[in-house]
Amino acid sequence: MSNEEDLEPGEYGEPGPDDLPHKKSRLIGGLLVFLGVLMAVVVFSGELDKEAGKMKALVGFLASGGLWLGIGLLLFPWTNRMVKGFTAENNAMIGFQKLPVLWKAWLVLAMLLSVVTVVAVIVTGK
Repeated sequence: MSNEEDLEPGEYGEPGPDDLPHKKSRLIGGLLVFLGVLMAVVVFSGELDKEAGKMKALVGFLASGGLWLGIGLLLFPWTNRMVKGFTAENNAMIGFQKLPVLWKAWLVLAMLLSVVTVVAVIVTGK
C-alpha cells in the first residue's frame, strides 16, 4: 500500500495543476463586469441620446456581453486546461468545441442576451 506522500495530483479528489482556476480568469472577469457596468451607466445616463441610435445599441451590446462574460468568469473561472485547449487552436470554433458544456451554454446565452439588448435599444429608442 502507498502512503500519503506517494499520491499524485488528482487522486482522491485533489485537483491537479491543470484543473485549478487560471490565475487571470477571475481578474479578467472582474474587469469585464466593471467595464460592462460602466458602459451600462453611460447608456442609461442619457449621454448617448445625442448620438445616433446605432451607437447606443453598440454600447448596449458591448455592455451586455461584457457583463455576462464577466459574471461567468467570476462564477465559473476557466481552468488551466481550458485555457491551454482554447489557445492551442488557431480556429475559434475548434476551441469552442473543446469547452465544457456549461461554458458553451453560457457563451450562447451571453450572445443571445446581447442581441436581445441591441433589439430592445433599437425598438424602444431608449
